[in-house]
Amino acid sequence: MAEPLPLNSSFLFNLDIELEPPLVLGSRRIVIAKGGRVEGTRISGRVLSGGGDWIIARSEDISLMDIRVAFETDDSAPVFMSCVGRRVVTADIAVQLTDREKRGALDPSRYYVRILPTFETADERYLWLNGIVGVGIGRYTSTGVSFDVHEIL
Repeated sequence: MAEPLPLNSSFLFNLDIELEPPLVLGSRRIVIAKGGRVEGTRISGRVLSGGGDWIIARSEDISLMDIRVAFETDDSAPVFMSCVGRRVVTADIAVQLTDREKRGALDPSRYYVRILPTFETADERYLWLNGIVGVGIGRYTSTGVSFDVHEIL
């Protein structure tokens, strides 16, 4: 077997999304983004309202995430971000996530939230985004969710 290739990454940005309360439809939950911020060294901007996460519960603990959000950079470039992801939370953590104060105080090591973002933009200054794949590690906040997104090099 050949030597495994290294997997390298570079921090891209922090993404904070403020969320509406979820709409629960059986095993599906729809959570709409109210807004938020993207903050990084190469890109920063504001999350636009109307995107969100279309979540499907696959078991008591595991959910599939389908996130689609648009943001506008601080220099007015539109960017679309699409992610698939996984959320693994135990029943006791799921109960705490329904309480805003408890949700923001939860230790992220007690749950698993990961996303794989890709990007689309037509703005020449940010075309490099169209060619990258990211990995994001999530944590819950009192107003929504926050992801540290890394570019896979």
